[in-house]
Amino acid sequence: MRSISLEHKGIRTYILTEVILFILIGLIHGLVCGSFLTWMMSVIDPEAQIVVNFIPFLLVSFMMIALAIFTFSIQARSISKKTLVVEFQREHK
Repeated sequence: MRSISLEHKGIRTYILTEVILFILIGLIHGLVCGSFLTWMMSVIDPEAQIVVNFIPFLLVSFMMIALAIFTFSIQARSISKKTLVVEFQREHK
């Protein structure tokens, strides 16, 4: 993070942005794979009625994002308070 010259607030923003991005990629991947598998089940058994309920998906997605923001904001705050490398200490004295 020193190589892209981030300050304390920038480090927190950078960490939280990466975490949210990875969670969103996972959610999109899960939604696509789940939709594909649901479609495959309907192809295999066309007479079965498949009911898709999006409320559990939305609840799990919201909880994942909320818990990640809560957990990683605490971690990012503690990481950003520490000096990262010796050169960073010398520049700001």
